[in-house]
Amino acid sequence: MATIEALPILVLFVMLVAFMFGSFGIIHTGILHSIAARNYAMETFRHRSNLVYFRDDGSEPFNFAKIGNRFHGIAPENYTDVGDGFLPTQRSISMVMTTDPVNEKNAKVHFDLTNQVKDGVRVRENVAVNPVWIKVQYGICMDARCGD
Repeated sequence: MATIEALPILVLFVMLVAFMFGSFGIIHTGILHSIAARNYAMETFRHRSNLVYFRDDGSEPFNFAKIGNRFHGIAPENYTDVGDGFLPTQRSISMVMTTDPVNEKNAKVHFDLTNQVKDGVRVRENVAVNPVWIKVQYGICMDARCGD
């Protein structure tokens, strides 16, 4: 009788451990990406009298005054270029029990939706919560308009 009672508890324990490792991975990725993005931003801005231009290879400089701000972010491990923006990194909620997202597997959807995120507002109800999107950016405004 004790074995029969222990089997469901063992299954619940394995699920709890799987979600615990997944949560650790999500938090760890967020912290590391925050450190890396801030480090890159501060290194780029350090001792510069003018942050408007970006030229490292001797080619024509990119002018950030046109867009009014300058952002630095971290690209995901499986980065594919989707234009002039940052894709979020994806992490599964559970480390052991991997499940596919319910819908919208396209990286372009993640790129479009993360630019619409506002505090306290759910962007779209039909977007799955697995995988978790982690998008860290640090930036600076070039003028008082800040990109308006």
